[in-house]
Amino acid sequence: MDIKLKNKKSILICFVVSVYLIAIASIACIDVLNNKYYLKKEAYINSEFFKKEVINYFENVQILIRSDKSDLNKKKQEDLESVKLKKVINNNKDFSYYIKNQNTGKVYTNISGLSNLNKYIEDKALYNLNLSKIEDNRFNFIRTEVERNNFTGNIIVLKKGETSTQLYRDYDYYNSIKSKLIKEIIIGIMSFGIGIFLILYLLKYKRDELKFIEKTRERYNKVPVELRIILLFIFLKIMSDYQRRIYLFDMPIKIERFIKLSFVALYIFYLLICGLNFISNKNNGTKIFKNSIVYKMKEDIRESFKIKSTIRKVTLVYITTISIGFVFIIGMAMFKYNKLIFLLIMTYIGIYAYIVPRYIFKKTAMVNKIVKGTEEMVAGNLDYTIDENDKGLLGKLAHNINNMKKGFKKSVESQVKSERLKSELITNVSHDLKTPLTSIINYVDLLKSEDLSKEDMNVYIQILDKKSKRLKVLIEDLFEASKISSGSIELNIEKVDISEILRQALGEFHEKIESSSLNFKVNMEKDGIYANLDGKKTWRVFENLIGNILKYSMKNSRVYIDLETEGNKAMVTMKNISAYEMDFNTEEIFERFKRGDKARKSDGSGLGLAIAKSIVELQGGNMDIVIDGDLFKVIIEFSLLDK
Repeated sequence: MDIKLKNKKSILICFVVSVYLIAIASIACIDVLNNKYYLKKEAYINSEFFKKEVINYFENVQILIRSDKSDLNKKKQEDLESVKLKKVINNNKDFSYYIKNQNTGKVYTNISGLSNLNKYIEDKALYNLNLSKIEDNRFNFIRTEVERNNFTGNIIVLKKGETSTQLYRDYDYYNSIKSKLIKEIIIGIMSFGIGIFLILYLLKYKRDELKFIEKTRERYNKVPVELRIILLFIFLKIMSDYQRRIYLFDMPIKIERFIKLSFVALYIFYLLICGLNFISNKNNGTKIFKNSIVYKMKEDIRESFKIKSTIRKVTLVYITTISIGFVFIIGMAMFKYNKLIFLLIMTYIGIYAYIVPRYIFKKTAMVNKIVKGTEEMVAGNLDYTIDENDKGLLGKLAHNINNMKKGFKKSVESQVKSERLKSELITNVSHDLKTPLTSIINYVDLLKSEDLSKEDMNVYIQILDKKSKRLKVLIEDLFEASKISSGSIELNIEKVDISEILRQALGEFHEKIESSSLNFKVNMEKDGIYANLDGKKTWRVFENLIGNILKYSMKNSRVYIDLETEGNKAMVTMKNISAYEMDFNTEEIFERFKRGDKARKSDGSGLGLAIAKSIVELQGGNMDIVIDGDLFKVIIEFSLLDK
């Protein structure tokens, strides 16, 4: 047990780690997307910061050139501002310039001892802006000035020297961000790959240990679709705000960054639940729609309009209350000091305060009575009756519940009766199978005796033959009853003459009828009464009923068998006087193994009437029994064949 618990904890920790890994990958992706500019080649050289540095330097050089071109005297040329500007340009270790005025042929440069400009650019330049070929649109201003003054030459950004300048600090900063982003890409890909692998593995092979996912999904299913969408947008909005402020990979790592990471992990878990729910319900859009607020409101409105009297009452009360309230508010505003208006308002409030609470308490009391009644019924007290003293819908509801209780009580009684009959059936079938089998075993033992006479042996063999046939009949009846119950019995429906089948059945028992003390009165309305039936199965029904008459009828009594038509029905009626007291109802006699003689002295299986009734009903007919004192009456109906 302890090992199993540890295993569950390990799987849970593994799942949490996988979600956090995907969260880390998500944050890395967000950071990379937010700073993707830094991944470009020569990101700093192509930046606005670099552009401003170059343009500012060119402007300073241009001002210096202009001051040198001035016609003022030498002293004015070397005024204080000019001196300062020269200092700024000469102290700037990031740039060099070489500019030639094509009009005058004069060269302006801060490169000392220059012999080969191209060699200098090749060795020293980090970036070279050729003033004769400015293709970068960022430097349109410089291009315009160069063309206006007819300049040629180069603005050169020098490689990093021994001293650190702002330009190179910016350059290094851009490169450091690029390096960090590359690491984030690697971390993100690895985190995402490992996280996805772990989640897929756990969901496929360890899902039983992650029951909280199914529980969460079940709760999620109960949330209306509209709230899910709102929740998703809230998450997206927060994530959108977060993406501008997530610096998970910057140092030092602070607790607030872990909190933000946890929120992203929660969002990942939410998306996972959404995904699993979508996969589970992708073919069940109706179920999702039925869980929406819109659908429930539609259903509530539709249900409320089903009973129009209720919705009319509610609407009338609502509109009346609101309308009168508005009238009184307007009246108070218009007639602020009118005593009559004040009196009317107070009267309304008084009537409202009396009628509405009384009505509410009365309905609440009725609801409580209904709840109490249903609780009693749930507890098993089916004799409890709910007071129906209410003229409204609650009274009707109480009446319906009472009727349901009566039906349920009847069903329970029927179930109890069914259980009792089932118990009797087991007892009866055991008895009916055991009796002939015991006789067979006993007589076989007797036959094994060597001192038996031939006469005794023949008697025993006859008894064995009788008992074995009895057992065979019983087993065949059992099989037939089983086939009928399972619906596997096959019927050969064809056009048959019911009168002819009845005559054949009576003919089968001719000798027994003649040898009995019973007086059979057979009345057939006419010949040629046709119906679509299975001839053999119908003959079996008649055979069973006539056999029962011979077994259970009182001696020296009369038996009436009638065949007549009534409308589109053929009616077969068999009546006899029972030799036994019939202290059972007509429903019980159709139960299997139910016998008319409780002593079970006759050779019947107790299945005959049950089989006969099933055969008749399978052919679309009906079979009923009427008991009146000792009179036993069977009525069979079949639909006649259309002429």
